[in-house]
Amino acid sequence: MTSLPGLAPSVPAGAPAPRRTVRLEIQALRAVAVLLVVVYHLWPHRLTGGYVGVDVFFVISGFLITSHLLSEVARTGTVSLPRFWARRIRRLLPAASIVLLSSAVAMFAFVPPSLWERTGRELTASALYFQNWALAANSIDYLGAEGSASLVQHFWSLSVEEQFYIAWPILIVLALVISRRTKSHNPRRVLLVALAAIFVLSLVFSAILTHFDPNVAYFHTGTRAWEFAAGGLLAFLPAASKRLLQSRAGLAVNALGAWAGWALILGTGLLFTPRTPFPGYLALLPVLGTVLVIAAGRPDSGFSINRVSGFWPVRKVGDLSYAIYLWHWPLIVVVPYITVSPLTTVQKIGILAVSIGLAVLSQRFIERPVQLSTRLAARPRTSYLFAALSALVMVGLTVTSALMIPHGQPRPVAAAQLSSQCFGAAAQVNSESCSEPYAVSHGVDTVSAANDRGSLGLDCNSPETEVVMCEFGDLKTPLHTIALIGNSHAGHLVGALSEYGKTHHWKIILMRHTGCSGALADDVIRGTEKVCLEWTKNVRAEILGRADIDTVVFGTNRDSQHYFTKARVLKPDEVTALRSAVSATLDEYADAGKTVMVFGDVPGHFTDPVPQCVFLHRDQYDPCATPRDKKEAPDEINFIADAAVASGGRIGYHDLTDYFCDARECHVVIGGVIAYIDQNHMSDTYSRSLAPYLGDALEYRMGMPRG
Repeated sequence: MTSLPGLAPSVPAGAPAPRRTVRLEIQALRAVAVLLVVVYHLWPHRLTGGYVGVDVFFVISGFLITSHLLSEVARTGTVSLPRFWARRIRRLLPAASIVLLSSAVAMFAFVPPSLWERTGRELTASALYFQNWALAANSIDYLGAEGSASLVQHFWSLSVEEQFYIAWPILIVLALVISRRTKSHNPRRVLLVALAAIFVLSLVFSAILTHFDPNVAYFHTGTRAWEFAAGGLLAFLPAASKRLLQSRAGLAVNALGAWAGWALILGTGLLFTPRTPFPGYLALLPVLGTVLVIAAGRPDSGFSINRVSGFWPVRKVGDLSYAIYLWHWPLIVVVPYITVSPLTTVQKIGILAVSIGLAVLSQRFIERPVQLSTRLAARPRTSYLFAALSALVMVGLTVTSALMIPHGQPRPVAAAQLSSQCFGAAAQVNSESCSEPYAVSHGVDTVSAANDRGSLGLDCNSPETEVVMCEFGDLKTPLHTIALIGNSHAGHLVGALSEYGKTHHWKIILMRHTGCSGALADDVIRGTEKVCLEWTKNVRAEILGRADIDTVVFGTNRDSQHYFTKARVLKPDEVTALRSAVSATLDEYADAGKTVMVFGDVPGHFTDPVPQCVFLHRDQYDPCATPRDKKEAPDEINFIADAAVASGGRIGYHDLTDYFCDARECHVVIGGVIAYIDQNHMSDTYSRSLAPYLGDALEYRMGMPRG
């Protein structure tokens, strides 16, 4: 998701300071950028690249803050860090604090309890301005990334900006110190070199990280620093150049620059999509557009599009942009919880109107009184005290949310329950003889269901290329040792196989790696994950080198392309190459005399986490069920399952769909058990209820001739 830093009109760091003249073209940029992002959030399929508004605001922040700090240096010869940071607190924190507090109230009132713990953590991360790092870490955590949008995740870019506000004045102070010690008496030159270096290094880093890990790159401060630097470099534009741009001779060039700048901003907003590699080098386009618009200013020439910046609606939206952004996202998230339905067009328009209304009120009664208070301006310590109290309140709400969560951990399931003919998966198999197999139990605990992770909640994931192995089942006297390979969709099979293994003397060795299939060891197509290739080679060496491992089991993913390559679209010859390579891997294990079994994927892949959906529809019978035909997309490719099916019986394959779906619908509450912990991972309880079915299927395969 996106956020809008740089929205707040900036002020000089020193106090007192001369009255600031609002640059109308910057207000216009703010207005357009906030509308880009808000419309993108409300209608993501209409304005697919509206997230570039973030980059516009980063450039604005870099330009204004650098300009103001340079102005203070020119006036006073130094920068007052305490006063600068106090001004930032007074400008940004009042509105942010009231939105965070309102979001906390909305969480307790409307959000399912299964999301309280995560939302509480993000409230603290937002209040302390490290939300971008929290989301980056969450994007690395595959299971964490499966969650719904939180009320405050839009604070990520405000966190990036706050980090900029901390670092930038320190950089200027260092430039002053260096210039004095070197007796150059030219701190502007030192700072100019530093900004240029930051621009180049950060841009290169952004391009590299976006290529290898776009999810982390999107939130990383280091991938955005060059955008602030671009605005900062613009602040060094010589006064003579500015006069030339405003002269009669330069009006035509100036107007063309403004038109080109707006074309770049609006064009990327319309043409970019969520699949565009971003930020990376493509972020140069909206950044350059913003630089051109600011450089053009607002001349009197009728040619310049920047003349529209003088219109009252443009100025007003630009002035309210910070508060509009703060309010709109929590409304987008919370309204569907209240209505228990997706947003309608009327509701989206209403959210936009309410966001503007709340922005007007918060600016009038909260932001402006604090900003214009001479008493607060004269006492920077008061601003710091307010910041500390605000952070403490959010930490307190986080602790409260954790304490208020009902239960939280799944209750142990007795063997008698698992053997019941109408519990869990057995109710699906015996649905005709079970009364109301899809009923929600009285007082259903969706928090426990969301935490029912089993092995997925253990530290069993392999880092990099090392093979981490976790053992389950019968660890003392196993008759069979089974290697279970894959990502989290192999991990959620542990419950079933280990439950069966305890009574049938199987030892299960889980070899799991986030984002890897475990079935591709050779670089046969473009965009392959090098870490996954090396990890798979190490897994292969481990299994082939151990005589005790007699069975190899693969978990699979419905649309498994992502786990083999980062290429957006595969060519027909690449699909063929992948099929051949995966088949070769499975054949290699079979040739070594090992039983090879492939389990199909769950028919999940829901839009929202299942426990959350069940909570919202807990009064219904068979809540959140989905037509079966919608869970069977013909364009999805499951390379490992396809290889098993095409092996002519040499490799075993067992589909899981019928354990979740009848002829018409796929269910999420089966036999009193919530079958998923999120959108597409089985709960451990439901996995364990599958033990007799998956265990029998694997045991049958073990009894067949090998090789």
